[in-house]
Amino acid sequence: MADFFSKLKKGIDKGTAIVSTKSSTMIEVNKLKSEISTTQKVKKETLLELGTKVFTLYQEGAFDIGQVQDLITSIGEADIKVAELEVQIAKIQEEEKTKLDEINAVTPEVEKTVQDVEVQVVEVVEVVEKASDQAEEVVEGTIDAAKDKIE
Repeated sequence: MADFFSKLKKGIDKGTAIVSTKSSTMIEVNKLKSEISTTQKVKKETLLELGTKVFTLYQEGAFDIGQVQDLITSIGEADIKVAELEVQIAKIQEEEKTKLDEINAVTPEVEKTVQDVEVQVVEVVEVVEKASDQAEEVVEGTIDAAKDKIE
């Protein structure tokens, strides 16, 4: 029976490890996705500012690329940052897959253990049923013997 609880504990530990790994990954990925979203929002605002400035300078006949170079650079940096964050997300997801593969590598052993326990339970049930049948026969025999003595 101790072996059963040991095996049950292994199964619970495995489930806990899977949940822990997945939730940790989800938190990290969501944090990075939030950063991507913020960066894209800033990029969008910068693009709007760039367009407005270029249009205004063009209308005034004073357009010079140097006047908007900082905005253009900022937009390029935002694109680079988003790409780097996406690479980080991919790495985290790959690490999660590796951890889950390691956790699940134990599965055949746990499944074999569960099958062994199931066989043991069936054997115990058969023994209990046999003992119950024998006890019933003894009780019936005792009742019959008592009836015979009374008569």
